Formats: sequence, C-alpha cells, structure tokens
Amino acid sequence: MPGNRSSPEADMELKTGCMVKRSQGKSTLGSINFKKRVFVMTPSRLNYYDGNMEKRGSLKGFVELNKVKVVEKVQKTTFDKPSFQIVHGDLTLYVIANSEDEREEWLTLLREYCKDNAILLDSYHPGLFSGGKWSCCDHRSKHSSGCLTASLKQLQGTGGPSPSHLPLHQQYSDGGGGGRGGG
Repeated sequence: MPGNRSSPEADMELKTGCMVKRSQGKSTLGSINFKKRVFVMTPSRLNYYDGNMEKRGSLKGFVELNKVKVVEKVQKTTFDKPSFQIVHGDLTLYVIANSEDEREEWLTLLREYCKDNAILLDSYHPGLFSGGKWSCCDHRSKHSSGCLTASLKQLQGTGGPSPSHLPLHQQYSDGGGGGRGGG
C-alpha cells in the first residue's frame, strides 16, 4: 500500500529495470557523465546498482521516496531519448528509459508512491540547467521556480489521473488566447 513505509514489505521489489542515469552533480569538481544502472523500486526507495539484470552489482545510490518533490518527464530535446527526472532534496536525478512505454511505467509507479509527500513542489523545469540557464525557459537562476505545473502536486490526496502539462500562464488564463505569460 503506498505510503506505508514501516511495513515488513518495505523492501519488496515493485519494479526493476536497466536504464541510464545522469550524474547528479553532487560535487562541483566532478564531470557530468551517464552510466547504465539497474534500478529497483521498493515501497520506500528507488535504488540503483552496478551490473545488469542477470547479476546485480553493488548499490551505487538511492532516492528516499518520502523526500521526492517532483517526478516528471524531461523535454525530448534534452537527451533525445525518453527521459524523466526525480527531484529529491537539492538534487535532480535524470533517468533515460529504453522506451516511451518504460518511462510511463516508471512515472506512474513513482507518482503513486510519492503523491502524498508533504514537500511536493508546485512547478518544475522540464529542461536542464546548463550554461547558466534553464533550457526550457531561459531562467538564469538554478533555483528559480519551475515553468510547468507539477503532476504530483495536483495528484496530492487524490486517486485521479495525471493532469496535462500546460505552462503555468496557460493553466491560469481565462482561455481568451491572449499572449505569453510573464516571467
């Protein structure tokens, strides 16, 4: 059951798959790289390992699901492959799936287990912060609020389907088709 993180089933594997992750930039000295990892989701964590599906290696990292703030698709032009992001703490984990279907499966499951987190963000950036700006909206601050409404915040406390991902200025307009949003 989502949200029940103290049960004996906390280590039960809900989903596994081999995907590529981008380094999270924890160190200012480290370079950005991409590594193939075995991802394993339990009711409380998303773990990633060295190795392959037949022989899982050592644990390389994890995301505590109760610390997730955003789970969203990444713009197609960012990595030219079906990708998604998990914002947790001050870090963003970018994951490249093998197909659109695989990405949707992971997004659906992650959202189900994170939708009632108290720390969800209202918005997110679907692009990448690179060269001193966001690729999606040209905001120059890495910590600027996002330019699209986050699905999880809208799903919070509901069993409803994932909402559309309209830019914030379009979601709150009167539908009159007037111009671009500010900001």
